[in-house]
Amino acid sequence: MTTKKTTTKTKKTTFAAVWKTLSEIDCSDQVEQKNGFNYLSWAWALEIMMEHFPQHTRENHLNAEEYPCFFDKNGHGMVRVTVKIDDLSRTEDYPVLNYANKSIVDPDSFQVNTALQRGYVKVLAKFGLGHYIYAGEDLPKNAEPFDTEKAIAEIEDHGKKNPAWLKNVLDHYKTDEISRLTETELKFIMKRIKEKK
Repeated sequence: MTTKKTTTKTKKTTFAAVWKTLSEIDCSDQVEQKNGFNYLSWAWALEIMMEHFPQHTRENHLNAEEYPCFFDKNGHGMVRVTVKIDDLSRTEDYPVLNYANKSIVDPDSFQVNTALQRGYVKVLAKFGLGHYIYAGEDLPKNAEPFDTEKAIAEIEDHGKKNPAWLKNVLDHYKTDEISRLTETELKFIMKRIKEKK
């Protein structure tokens, strides 16, 4: 008696499939700002990756002294992060930056760690997650547009109930009118309002 062999084909992960999955995720509510620069939280990015690609791995490359930072001849720091999803990999070289996004000479361990987290998120953009943020766009192509007028009205309404909060917001953005805020700033404020509810 002969038995029939059964073979199971596993579907191969492709860059196109990963890009399609990650590039369609709307990150706009997760965009944070620091000194006028937009970024995504590494913790949120990790959550998304664990939801869609839990098998992904991350490598922080080490220098000859087994430290995760490389230095140029002037002592500026650079980190290198690689993310693998099955057989696919992407790598990002990311400078160690200060609060004003300027390259740092002789960075400390906290600054290196921050750069590693930023490098992780940036390499995920190469797979599709939030790539449009780095391209200067606000939303993925198939997402609903942001309703600026509705956001302004909600912020004004919230400000009427919390005048001290509204004053702090306007002082922070150095303006006296909510309507002068950028779409990114409005989104960030709306996110904070939602977190308080």
